[in-house]
Amino acid sequence: MKTGHSIGPEYVRIHQKAFLAAYKVCGTLTHAAKAAHIGINSHYRWLENDPQYAEQFDEAKAAYCDLIRKEIARRAIEGVPKYRFYKGRPIIDPRTGKPYYECEYSDQLLLALAKSRMPSEFRERSEVKQNVEFNNVTPLRTTGPEALSRLRAALAQLAAEDAEQAEGTGQNVGKPNPDDRGAIEHDDQP
Repeated sequence: MKTGHSIGPEYVRIHQKAFLAAYKVCGTLTHAAKAAHIGINSHYRWLENDPQYAEQFDEAKAAYCDLIRKEIARRAIEGVPKYRFYKGRPIIDPRTGKPYYECEYSDQLLLALAKSRMPSEFRERSEVKQNVEFNNVTPLRTTGPEALSRLRAALAQLAAEDAEQAEGTGQNVGKPNPDDRGAIEHDDQP
């Protein structure tokens, strides 16, 4: 059962252009669909069935991202005017006769911009130091069942030593955990 009017290719192109133009400005599918007077499913159908539209939509997304970058740079570098008030009324600059304002800058946006443009200078740095001691460890030089049984014996010995140390402290060290079913990996290199 067909309802409404017939939709021709020109009608579709007009609505696609309207949707893409709106998306470049607002960046949300819902608002762009509303501005173009289409249902959101039309957009998804076009993406799926029209490679040219999909390419144009990618371009619209890139344009919106450029708009975001431009706004980030403006707020971080140029600042945003913040008008000043006294007792609810704007303060008038005596030199200009216009409302007085101060520029506010966003340090967070400036740092984010610096990290994206100069990552080698402004990346997050973290350092993890570990001090691990291995006493009485015999490296495995072979693979196969004999290596696995030697590994099991070494682990059992370590568990026994841990249990002796923990005895009297009430800790559950060295006792097998029934929930721990991790696989043992070994080196296949001779």
